[in-house]
Amino acid sequence: MAFLKVLADWVEALELRFTQFLVAALIAVVFGQVIARYILKVEMLWSQEASLFCFIWSSFLGAAIAVRRKSHFVFDLLPPDQPAVRIVSITGMLALALLCFAVGLENALAEWNRFSEPSGFRFIWFVLSIPIMGASMLLFLIEEIIIGRRPKKE
Repeated sequence: MAFLKVLADWVEALELRFTQFLVAALIAVVFGQVIARYILKVEMLWSQEASLFCFIWSSFLGAAIAVRRKSHFVFDLLPPDQPAVRIVSITGMLALALLCFAVGLENALAEWNRFSEPSGFRFIWFVLSIPIMGASMLLFLIEEIIIGRRPKKE
């Protein structure tokens, strides 16, 4: 069980650092695009694709981190401390994570031979964020099931 917590901590830290880098890169690329277009009067054709890549990856990795930190929006229609409510909630989240992993991986592999027009970048690198999010969510949910309720990080 200690290994599972260490692994989950490591994955969360790695995803958090990568997400922070991607958000910083997104800001820099968009700022550079504005400067290039309106001040220098030149086009940066690659900037739209780069900003889209950063946005997609930071969104999906951020969603996985939010699962571990219990930071998603919740609607408490039923008392969350009831065991049946918790079982249904965890089961639904596990099903969603497994679906994202399986279908996301299938779609990512199907995109291997497709390339972006402006950069020649393989589309798999955009779509691969979905199964990685699913795998991370599965890890974090399994950690919660085995180790127990984790505290919400503020």
